[in-house]
Amino acid sequence: MAHQQSPALTSSATPPVAPAPDVPTSAPSQSSEDWSEERILESLHRLDDLHNRLISLRTVIPKILAPLTTDYATPVDMFQDFSSRAVSCSEEIASFNTLYMKSQPIFEHAAASRAQNPTGIRRLGVGEMFLPEEPESGQGTKTEDVEMKDAEEEKEEEKEVVVENTKDEEIDDVVEEFSGRLMHRDVEVEELPGGTPAKRHIKVVLPPPSSLLFTIEITPSDDNSRAFVVTSVKNARHPDSPVHNIHTGILRAVAARQWPGNLEMLLEMLGSYKNIYSAKCDKCKRLTAGGKGELPVVRKLLRDGKDKRWVAYHEWCV
Repeated sequence: MAHQQSPALTSSATPPVAPAPDVPTSAPSQSSEDWSEERILESLHRLDDLHNRLISLRTVIPKILAPLTTDYATPVDMFQDFSSRAVSCSEEIASFNTLYMKSQPIFEHAAASRAQNPTGIRRLGVGEMFLPEEPESGQGTKTEDVEMKDAEEEKEEEKEVVVENTKDEEIDDVVEEFSGRLMHRDVEVEELPGGTPAKRHIKVVLPPPSSLLFTIEITPSDDNSRAFVVTSVKNARHPDSPVHNIHTGILRAVAARQWPGNLEMLLEMLGSYKNIYSAKCDKCKRLTAGGKGELPVVRKLLRDGKDKRWVAYHEWCV
């Protein structure tokens, strides 16, 4: 019997093949309409949030290790606090990673924009900070002479500064004026319930990444004024957690402040702790120092003419 071949093998005709789809060589570029002013502002807000979360991550290890240097009533209490801190820190890291991945289009757009027009844009190296250029002196004055002259003028101004104690009837106005300032809109100032004319309490809550909770006790003093005593410094997100070394350091600095009878100065000082995890010591120029990596918890008010600013110091640098 003759062997019959399959028609598919014997046929010389080739079936038509559909053309392959085009393979994209790069991600579709975003048009200028996609990056409107509204989207740019939204991206800047996201980058600011990302930066704050990154600063907050500096405290992850100290938070987790804090139970090892804290006294507890029972080992169970220590384990529960340690477990709670570990879970909270893990959630912070996961949240940061998620936001970072969602922000990749912003970084890509910034890199592409810089590549197209790099004029005037300087890339910073690791550990390098952007500082505005100082104007050159046209009279050829030496820098050392200028610094000494400024220091002498600053000392003279400090001698002339007279800060009066806050009167009883001025307390509410001081709190309202402080909360209304743009730079303090994110600071919560609220009087606690249950107060009496003889004793009132105010809480001051700073936003992340510092997340500090201050309690101010207001008691009568001489000359119809009041004494303002900060009785506690805690973690605003976990107020029941054990007090950390940084909180006791801030409490010492606040207790030794100038003008203890002036509520406005106290609120300004407490508000300056918003940068507790990023402000470097004005003397040694370091963020952490000492055997345990202490932060600069002391705040001093410096005046430059009509302007004033709070600068940070380590306790041993004052």
